[in-house]
Parts: sequence; structure tokens; C-alpha cells
Amino acid sequence: MILNFNLRTIAKFLRDEVEADAEPERVRADPIVRRRDRVWDNLYTKTTARDSILDIQERGELESPLRT
Repeated sequence: MILNFNLRTIAKFLRDEVEADAEPERVRADPIVRRRDRVWDNLYTKTTARDSILDIQERGELESPLRT
């Protein structure tokens, strides 16, 4: 059973490789940037943002409005 599973896994990998080579190059969407990576402010690790969050919002770089 293990041998059969391994052979099927290898065959699927090889089939996927052939199909990927046959496809034209796709244009991928931009990756989603999480808020913690964009703002870089984390109370748990005691890291602070390089810019104030109010400055970032004034420049229009903050995606969601500030909540109170």
C-alpha cells in the first residue's frame, strides 16, 4: 500500500509538472499585504512604526479608516 501511494504521488507530481510547462505564463495578482506588515506596529513584540499611524492615514496609505 505504501509503494502504491508513493508511485501515485510521484506520478501526480510529474503530471502537474508537464501541465505547468504547457500553460502560458500567467500574470499573478499582487500579494495581499497584512496590516502588521504594512504599518509595523505590534504591542506584543514592542515594535513601533517608523511613521505615526496618523501620518500614514493623512497620506492616504492606510486602507481602512481609524476606528475609535
